[in-house]
Amino acid sequence: MINADALRNRFHGVSRLGVNVLVDGETGALYELDDEASRAFSSGEDIPAGSDVHDEFLSLFSFSGDEAIKKAAKRLEESPRMPKAMCLHMAEDCNLRCRYCFRNDSETAGGMMSLEDGTAAVEFLLSMPGRAIELDYFGGEPLLNWDMLKELVPYAEKRVEKEGKSLRQALTSNCLLLDSEKIAFLKEHRIPLTLSLDGPPEVHDLFRLTPGGSGSFERVFPNLMAAIEAGCDVCVRGTYTKDTINFADTVKFLVEEAGIKTLSLEPVTGCGDWSITSEDLGEIESQYEKLALFYDEMRKKEKPFDFYHFRLPLYNFPCLEKRLTGCGAGAEYLALGADGIIYPCHRFAGKKEWAMGAVGSPVWDGDIHKKFRRNSWIENDACSPCWAKLFCGGGCPASRYEANGDISVIDELSCSLFRLRLEFAIALEVLNKGTKDAIKEPALSCRV
Repeated sequence: MINADALRNRFHGVSRLGVNVLVDGETGALYELDDEASRAFSSGEDIPAGSDVHDEFLSLFSFSGDEAIKKAAKRLEESPRMPKAMCLHMAEDCNLRCRYCFRNDSETAGGMMSLEDGTAAVEFLLSMPGRAIELDYFGGEPLLNWDMLKELVPYAEKRVEKEGKSLRQALTSNCLLLDSEKIAFLKEHRIPLTLSLDGPPEVHDLFRLTPGGSGSFERVFPNLMAAIEAGCDVCVRGTYTKDTINFADTVKFLVEEAGIKTLSLEPVTGCGDWSITSEDLGEIESQYEKLALFYDEMRKKEKPFDFYHFRLPLYNFPCLEKRLTGCGAGAEYLALGADGIIYPCHRFAGKKEWAMGAVGSPVWDGDIHKKFRRNSWIENDACSPCWAKLFCGGGCPASRYEANGDISVIDELSCSLFRLRLEFAIALEVLNKGTKDAIKEPALSCRV
């Protein structure tokens, strides 16, 4: 007999879009269930010996992730994660005043990063032992500091080539200043673009306002389309609020009418009356189901698009160290303010209590760095029972801090949103590829 509690303490059932999948919370493995197995799991009862599905369920317990996780945790302790990516706040100022922005007016006033600090950031990353570095040009609005950016990009490329390393660059912009000159430069240097658009005019213009209070869609949209038509690598990044929660329709607009192929929509949480709360989870679930059906429909029509939250590396899982530690904020990933001060990530930039030192002399062995290095779900008892922990890596430290004032205390709303999105991503992956050839015991060691 298989005890019902033992089964459900380790495994989680996903029933979405007509698909039934079992997720192993200990290894991250996925198993597609037939109707009989699904009924047995969903019944909440013990599974008696001799039943048709008893042996199949029993075999799942033969896979264990405990030892691999302990070894990965030991490797992380013995070889601390070191910086390999940095978000450069090219400009603290911004030419929009989005109502939901996590930076307040005092944090977006003035301030341009100097070329000296930008090149110091490149040299700092090159001094690290990794074989690759990443620079994300951010703001404020980074294109406000265009002359400096034009000098920094070739500098970084030449220095990386000389050191025999590789470089990934990316830029995030609100599109207002994205003209033909800038598009040509960014395309020439193969810099992927994350461009902000919240949807059609009636959605976008509710929150993405100019300093004078008018909407920005009519100025943003032509520039965004010009970048796409020029062949730039573009991901559209939108935001939804309590007032614009019908994001499935927003995605349909972006895909069908604007021709966007890669996009992401993120919720506003923790600020203002328009923030998403736990009371909105029911509607968000409905929106994700509607969106997932549209996503699958477009795939069947051979008109697929890439939606960030439906990405699931079923056949190429990240190494276990990555699955323990998530985004790497404060350890592998840092942010550099326009004033030359290093912070754990872009959402902490400007918060002086999180300053990790100047770019010329960062405080790597200080309390902040150590705190973020330890910020893993294996250090958090609240994460251990969660079936999704090997997919999220412990959640977003900035969301935790904004919700609770502590990066180690989980943000229940963010966790609920992640698990909800993950269930639909799993179902869509099974519909798209099936699990017959899927890795049933995912590699639980780091692949180099």
